Amino acid sequence: MAHAPGPTVVDIQYHNLQGIHVQRLHVRGWVEVSVGFDMGQVSRWSDDALIDLKDMVVDLVTLEADLYDDDTSFDVATVLTQATPTSVLVPQVSVALGIPGTVASGFTWSKAAQITNVWRTTGNGIAKIVMLDAQSSNDWDAVRTLPGSGTLHDINGLFTNSTLAWQGQDDTKPATFIGQFKTLNEALRKHYRMQ
Repeated sequence: MAHAPGPTVVDIQYHNLQGIHVQRLHVRGWVEVSVGFDMGQVSRWSDDALIDLKDMVVDLVTLEADLYDDDTSFDVATVLTQATPTSVLVPQVSVALGIPGTVASGFTWSKAAQITNVWRTTGNGIAKIVMLDAQSSNDWDAVRTLPGSGTLHDINGLFTNSTLAWQGQDDTKPATFIGQFKTLNEALRKHYRMQ
């Protein structure tokens, strides 16, 4: 079923002074935890070989940390699976991360800021990385051309890498960068009593 939440997702829980957030990412071909693989393994796109899911998650979160205040901490990553397209997601394993944000608090606007990074998948679907309370750089313009360097460039390199196993909701590989879109998240503004 296209656009179902599974069959395997990773929920990355993080918190800051405002609250707790969860970022959901889709992965391909999860295999249960075994010795030496705390989060299990996933099947990479290039040749279906199994790779360490925890390494893949830590590498991406470490890059994302460059877009968060230093009062943010990425706490836990949880693998959830779905037996059928209509089944509920069931937690399988959680692993502590303990990765802090790296930007000095208050450097640019972050409270209730939402950054949505979007890719076209090989199946013509969409893959997203949504970041809440992330650094806006005080620039709310859309980025439609992938920069030649920097954090967004590096995230794109990991997220679309064939030797990894990220995927879109349509169960195909993220392929082409569409854009980065910034906005104030209205639900967070209300929750934070900013209006």
